[in-house]
Amino acid sequence: MARRLPSDARETLGDFFANILFNVMTGMTKAESVEEEHGKLQARLRELTEERMRRVADLAGRYYAEHANPSPKRLSSEQVARLKTRAIEFALDELENET
Repeated sequence: MARRLPSDARETLGDFFANILFNVMTGMTKAESVEEEHGKLQARLRELTEERMRRVADLAGRYYAEHANPSPKRLSSEQVARLKTRAIEFALDELENET
């Protein structure tokens, strides 16, 4: 089990990853097509306003920071891709539960 991140590190890393994931999600919404496994994500993201997409990015960034712990640099490219997708899906589900 990964060590729990201190709250200040979680917030800093969460903000960092949120910015990256926001750019990824923006790219997904603007792309004409995405990989087949990301088609549903693209459709869900296209329904969001920019404000709600930023909320998704914030939630996804914190999820990513927690689950990439203790060292994000030790993740393989495949692990990064899976974690990125899980983080966005988690955040979209959380957003739906908030409303």
